[in-house]
Amino acid sequence: MVEDDWKEVEEKARLAALHWEEEMSRMAARLMKGICLMVKEEIAELKRKKELRDIHLRIKDLEVEFSMERETSTSLLSSQVELQVQLESAHLREDDARQCNQEFSEGFDKIREVNEDREDQHVKVHFKFVEVSQTVIDLTLQIEMKDAKIEKGLKEHEELKEHAAKHKSQNDALKVKCREADMARYRIQALQRSKEALNWSVKRLVDKDIELKRAQDDLSASEVTVNQLSIALHATDMEFWMVQRICNELNGRVTQLKAKLVQANMHVRNAEAGERSRKRKNEARVSLVQGNVISLSVRIRDLEGDVARIEGHASHSELLWAVIAYFVEEVKRLEFERDTLLDCMLEKGCICKVDIDRGDCMSSMGMDLGPHPAELIEQGRIIVISHAQEFMASRPPIVGERVADNPTAKQYPL
Repeated sequence: MVEDDWKEVEEKARLAALHWEEEMSRMAARLMKGICLMVKEEIAELKRKKELRDIHLRIKDLEVEFSMERETSTSLLSSQVELQVQLESAHLREDDARQCNQEFSEGFDKIREVNEDREDQHVKVHFKFVEVSQTVIDLTLQIEMKDAKIEKGLKEHEELKEHAAKHKSQNDALKVKCREADMARYRIQALQRSKEALNWSVKRLVDKDIELKRAQDDLSASEVTVNQLSIALHATDMEFWMVQRICNELNGRVTQLKAKLVQANMHVRNAEAGERSRKRKNEARVSLVQGNVISLSVRIRDLEGDVARIEGHASHSELLWAVIAYFVEEVKRLEFERDTLLDCMLEKGCICKVDIDRGDCMSSMGMDLGPHPAELIEQGRIIVISHAQEFMASRPPIVGERVADNPTAKQYPL
């Protein structure tokens, strides 16, 4: 009977321990799962609020209490395991006693003592079982109290959840306000950028206005310069027309001189034809030619004065310099023709009783034609030819001179 009772007690204790372990593990799993879900939801929903700290503190307190309860439950489980070990050891001892009873039947007294010891042990085990059952009852009471606390915590969790929903709505409103504030900030930045762009455009317009004023000033200065140049050009045109008129007069005089020179050449030819038969008449004609030469020298001096006057009027114009250079060359040519005519007369034996001035007209004029006289002469020749083509076409050749012997004739062919 004792063994059956002991087995029943052991079986009940084992079943109670297993049931208690299963219940505790289920409760622990549910509590951990619920706590984890609650913590995740609360952290996700109440992440930006100050009340989340209180919730975390409460959850931590619950976790600490749950860990403490878990530790107590583990300690109880360890004590139950120890009791079960003791029961198993007692069962082993009982087996040993049975073996001893079978093996040592002769030592009845010893067996009785052993039985008494066994009874004492059974009593102790019974008392221990009673204590264990009392502890189990206490644990069930504690579990019920914890269940009540858990229910209370769940109620608080519901309240916190409602409070979190309120805070979530407030957080949504704050998010909307933050978005509106961001939009307003973005609009302010856009307005600032547009203001900067307008300031830059105004600055560019001011710069362009300044540039326009400068351009207007430059244009007015250019207009003044153009007016001055037009006035100077008008004055230059007047000078040019005056010089051109003087040049026309000089051309007329040169034409007259050429005509007289032709007449002198004709007289010289007539004098050569009738020199032997009419020597006296020839002397008269030679004197006439000498007079023509003297008049030619006078004309040349007049041309020198005209050229000097033209040089005074055209000191600032390259075109007038070219015309002057051409007339200087014409004067040289006339001097050369005069000298040639006199040399021919001397070779023919004509004695001149009149002192003829055969000086250098150009040296007496003292004219400086510059570093490029040939270019100036050619340019003046072109200008004079454009205004007096008939005069250039009717220019007579030099008496007693071939074209090959005269470099001036080579330079200015007819």
